[in-house]
Formats: sequence, C-alpha cells, structure tokens
Amino acid sequence: ASAAPALSPLSGLGDFVLIADDERRQAATMAMAEAFEDQTAWPRLGDINAPIERIELWPGAVLLARGVGTVQTAGRAGAWLLSVDTPHRREAEAVAQGWLQGRRIDMSSASARFVLVLWDGETRELALVTDGFRTYPVVYALPDNNGQTMIAASDLRLLRVAYEWPYVGGKPRALTMNPQAVYHYLNFSFVPNEACIWQQAHKLAPGSTARWQAGKAMPTVKTWWDARYPEDNPDDDTRRAAELRQLILDSVRRYGQAPARNWGTFLSGGTDSSSISGI
Repeated sequence: ASAAPALSPLSGLGDFVLIADDERRQAATMAMAEAFEDQTAWPRLGDINAPIERIELWPGAVLLARGVGTVQTAGRAGAWLLSVDTPHRREAEAVAQGWLQGRRIDMSSASARFVLVLWDGETRELALVTDGFRTYPVVYALPDNNGQTMIAASDLRLLRVAYEWPYVGGKPRALTMNPQAVYHYLNFSFVPNEACIWQQAHKLAPGSTARWQAGKAMPTVKTWWDARYPEDNPDDDTRRAAELRQLILDSVRRYGQAPARNWGTFLSGGTDSSSISGI
C-alpha cells in the first residue's frame, strides 16, 4: 500500500488539545495523553499523514498537537504556532518571540491567519491567541471551580474526550447541552459570542487572548482586534470605492502564494468572493 501524503506547510492544517490539571492527577493526565497519541481519537484529515507531537508543559500539563504547527521554547516557556504559510506568518512568530522573551503578548502588528498556544512552566500560566477572523477555532473549559484544571482544544470533539476522561478517584464529569445555544442556533443559524453548544465550554472569540494561571477560576479574556464602523465618515462614495478596491488588491497580493504556485479562490457568487476572483 502506498504511504499517505504528508502535510505541506502551505496547507496550514492542524489540531491541538491541551490539558492542564492538578499535579496530584498527573498520572491520569499522562494516561489521557497516551490515549490521544492514537490517530483514531482525532478528527480526520482525509488521507493526509499528520504525526502527533506531545509536549509536557509542567507536571500535570501536556499539549498534544497534530499537523504543521511549530514549537519554540526558551527555558520553561514555550509557544506552539499554527499558521497558514504566507508572508504574514512572520508577524505571528514575532508574537511568540515576545512571549518567550518577556511574557508579552504584543498584537500591534499581527495580521496573519494563526492560532497560538503559549505557556510558562515556571509560573504555570497559559495563554491562547486567535487571529482577527478566528481562522482556527479555539474552545476551552474549566471543570474544577478551584481553578486547578483547564482544557482547551481546536475541536469540540477533542474537548469532549478530555473533559469526560474517567479520572481514577475523581468525580465523573460530563458536558451538558446548553439550551440557550440551541435556541440561538435554531433562530440565527449560529451560536453567538463566547457561548457554546456545551454549557461548560466557551469559544475564544476572534481577535482575542485568554490568559489563565493555575489557581484562578477563570481566564482573563481580552479583545485585541475588532471591526470598527465610524458613524461619521467625511469621504465621498468615489473615494471610499477607490480605497476599498486598493485594499482588496493589497490583500490578494499579500495573501496569495508566490506566482510560481497554483492557487485559486472559493467563488460563492457573492460580492466579496466575486471581487476577489475578478482581481
């Protein structure tokens, strides 16, 4: 049988699951990590071969990642970055370096498509970062009220397996349906804000950071980017149209791959995709 194709860095495909638990349950956490080293526990990526990497952050905390993500470390601190391979990737790498060098999360010039998982094994702190459009989903849950446990993942299926893992000597944990999320989905075809289909879980919104330290009940969530719509705009329609066209041109040039590579667009027939495809 032929071997499955390997992932290309251009694909930007990947998943992760992070478990930070009470050090007294370290053995159970490591047993869970071993279960996640089985490919069948992860969402399918077709026939693509994606090895699983296991990174121990501190005793009782482990990150399992699959795909084309990259790891940087400095002492007991580290950063895992998953990003579409474009020139903007360097901006996301700079954010990771800021964390490694001074535990800073400086998003002032980040416009890449990425997700970041940051950690500090010395202070037992974690940080999750989404790009402005939440290219990669991030969900998290804190099962214990004492703030000793945090679970995060790129997929609700991974989160559920980790959340409901049968800890020896621990209370059974189960995710329960969120009726308000069901109501929103049936009425609006999506679940807004940080709500999730599970009551105990939260989505990390686009353009947001979530910082959590062992012992804290909830992470500190901040928005670093949001769309702005000024009420008073003195420009006339002609100037705004010209500026919009230039912005689309710049975006296509910057996000498109090198001329030597074949690439395309998803054409839905709407205004946005038609404009991009036409350019």
